[in-house]
Amino acid sequence: MKSLRNIGLTTLYVGVAIGYSLWLSDFSEYMYLEDLGLETSEAGIAALRTNPGEWFLSVISALLSLGGVVAVLLSIFLSRKNRDGSL
Repeated sequence: MKSLRNIGLTTLYVGVAIGYSLWLSDFSEYMYLEDLGLETSEAGIAALRTNPGEWFLSVISALLSLGGVVAVLLSIFLSRKNRDGSL
């Protein structure tokens, strides 16, 4: 069950890393537009809209994070069950 826990932790870390990189990318883009004074203009609002690639990466990030948490919890549950001698 240690390998399942390692796989779960790895997918959780990758999912969180993708999420943070998307957030930081969007934040830096907003700060750049704010420095130029364009964050409330039509072009600034259009530039800040989420494109399909960002949506795809957001969904992948959420799925990887959720899958990692489920794998870690499953690993913990199965290791406790093995410790009790039930399986």
